[in-house]
Amino acid sequence: MTPRNDSNSRDRDLYDFMLYKFRSGDQRFIMDIFENDAFLGQSIKKAYRSRSDESLSYDELLSELYLYLAEDNWRRLEGFRGACDLVIWLRTIAANFFKTYFRNNNRRVEVVSLDDSNITDVDDSDTVHPPVERMRDIITAIISRWKSANYRDVIDCRILRGLSAAETAEAMHVDRSKSDNYFSIARNKLIKEISTINPDRYETR
Repeated sequence: MTPRNDSNSRDRDLYDFMLYKFRSGDQRFIMDIFENDAFLGQSIKKAYRSRSDESLSYDELLSELYLYLAEDNWRRLEGFRGACDLVIWLRTIAANFFKTYFRNNNRRVEVVSLDDSNITDVDDSDTVHPPVERMRDIITAIISRWKSANYRDVIDCRILRGLSAAETAEAMHVDRSKSDNYFSIARNKLIKEISTINPDRYETR
């Protein structure tokens, strides 16, 4: 069986981790995503440069996007399926919001949630990978210290290599239920230990 090794499929589990951090209320992690140029920072800066109302500050635009995405426990971020690059998908949601926001005299408006498979008009000229690679480096550093080869392997397969659950079971030469059990335990272990890299910035709750 040929493993799925493209960057889009690898982003799926990293996205799940990011959404977990959003929903747990980790403000430092959330602001990293919103302010980092390789994630949403470029989108907010572009909106700031294109605004017609000079009274709108960068922080106000950032806050509007944050409030919009955070509504109903971040439900607008549930459409990611790994069909496109994670950051391009996030930036497209942000771009849609700002376009409609400005079109309606700077009033908060509803924008239809996107499924990433429907994204066609995207400015993808910016470099989008560093934060994803940074997450991957953090995960690699953590699992390298684990004694259990099964836990190391299942995280490597599912998160770092982007294999499916079935592909992971095949790669590990175990049945699917055992592989899923390893992943459940190892993922919880990873989430807890992520704080050891920088407890102030990547705290768990």
